[in-house]
Amino acid sequence: MRSSHPLRLQAVAKAVAARRPDILAVEEASLIRNESPGDLVFGGTSPATNIVFDYLQLLVDALAAQGVHYAVVSSVDEIDVELPMLNLQAGTLDDVRLTDRDAILVRTDLPHSQLRVRNPQHGNYTNVLQIPSLGLSVLRGWCSADLSVRGESFRYICTHLEEETVPQMQLLQAEELLNGPANVDLPVMIAGDFNADTVHRNGTQTYDALIGAGFTDSWAALHRAHLAEGLTWGHDEFLADPSQPFVWRIDLVLFRGGAFVPTGADVLDIGLNRTQPPLWASDHAAVAAQFHFRPERHERHEVDGDNDR
Repeated sequence: MRSSHPLRLQAVAKAVAARRPDILAVEEASLIRNESPGDLVFGGTSPATNIVFDYLQLLVDALAAQGVHYAVVSSVDEIDVELPMLNLQAGTLDDVRLTDRDAILVRTDLPHSQLRVRNPQHGNYTNVLQIPSLGLSVLRGWCSADLSVRGESFRYICTHLEEETVPQMQLLQAEELLNGPANVDLPVMIAGDFNADTVHRNGTQTYDALIGAGFTDSWAALHRAHLAEGLTWGHDEFLADPSQPFVWRIDLVLFRGGAFVPTGADVLDIGLNRTQPPLWASDHAAVAAQFHFRPERHERHEVDGDNDR
């Protein structure tokens, strides 16, 4: 997200409150910190620690204001970059630090017997994009939790893969995901920003690798006659151009295991009902998928992959 953070997160919270999913997957939940004045330009190495925006906390607070209560149960830090920036108001040269994060949130108002969380894990991919000119590694990663629904368990994973500009790197990260946290003797659900268009319009093959590993795309399973629809990304950087359409479907909820029976899948382009930018909550749409989880009882549980940029 690039501007009007509270306003946009309030819109996300309203959309979540309207559905009350049991689980949320959130990508690009930035933590922005500063140091004023900074020391980078003078060769200093002290990291900025003063929190300016914590998108995860802002989202949790916005959800609570809507009367729905969630807690972060697993998260992962990804790219962490700090740069000098001129503070015109203070007349200082500050250091501004951006830490990208993915996270899994669950409802806290459900009985412990209905939804139980254990074994939170997280990790970064070893295959990462390097930018030598900046001395920067573009870390990507995953976080997971094992969830028990009335005594029956599955693994829920949130991830954010590398962009389509380096498709082989993205594919290698997907293979790490499949051989790592997804390699368990449990039903598995993965929600995230995969940056891989499902019909290969951005030149990636990652989607095929995931489907080839036994995963089912919840949206595709319920919309087989409209596979080129359900697009989730394409708003302009400033969220200002209503004529720019979505172009790719890169935000997915995938599942593996007969315990999951998809009953609904929707793409939610969260608008702000205003005439001035930002016009939307994100340059991505959210993906909401509903499932029966049926090892013992045919209970309805909703999983919402919400992607923030």
